[in-house]
Amino acid sequence: MAEPSTEESGSAPGDTAVASPAAALPPGMQETRFKGLGTWLWLAMALVILIVASLNSLWLWALVMFWIGFTAIQGMALMRQIDSDAARLTDLTARLELAQARMAELSSTDELTGLWNQRHLLERLEEHHAQARRSGAPLCLALLDLDHFGALNQRHGERTGDVLLKRFAGVAQGALRTSDLLGRVGGDEFLLVFPASLPAEAQVGLDRLRNNLHKLALKDLAADLRLRCSAGLVRVTPVESINDAVGRARQAQQRALAAGGDRTELG
Repeated sequence: MAEPSTEESGSAPGDTAVASPAAALPPGMQETRFKGLGTWLWLAMALVILIVASLNSLWLWALVMFWIGFTAIQGMALMRQIDSDAARLTDLTARLELAQARMAELSSTDELTGLWNQRHLLERLEEHHAQARRSGAPLCLALLDLDHFGALNQRHGERTGDVLLKRFAGVAQGALRTSDLLGRVGGDEFLLVFPASLPAEAQVGLDRLRNNLHKLALKDLAADLRLRCSAGLVRVTPVESINDAVGRARQAQQRALAAGGDRTELG
């Protein structure tokens, strides 16, 4: 797949400096901490006055010293708790960001193959269609099915079928250009989008995909197992809808399969 692994998932993020727990405090906690420091200053001034006043009384002096020590211990415990809460908040925030990124990825990709899912790919296709209408650039799409995949599933089992889908996705990703889009839109049905491409250019990519599929080794799954595909390729016109273009591509794909499969038909 040319684009999903790089655009949506995004390239690996660069190193990010980690803020200190104190710097990560939200405004409310920072304000609380500053107010606490101000309170300490007022208490220090009051203590000075009390100490001066207690110089002539030993028991009052001892009481003041005990209060100072007890208050200092409580204050240090409070500051440690604030720092601990800030560190925990920073950790939870980082986990939340990772979870949100993962949810965004899962909402746009097919869980089995890692390709774009139907909803996201159609959204991207609509964007490219609108851009092609504005600029006059060509736009092609192809609907592709794995030949006789249902029979392969019945003969070798659904687990083998899942492995075949994953391996096909890997072959397709390696055969297409980085500007091309590929997604899984059904059980063994895939939609390919070729922005700013004429049918002859898209045909080159589809031929490369089929040739690479011929070389795919599957003997670890079954000795007589091979994987082939049939595609219907159309150029999307500015005046037709995406549904109409996909419908034409499906008709061309069905003609390709009826003609023996392992080929591309123009629609």
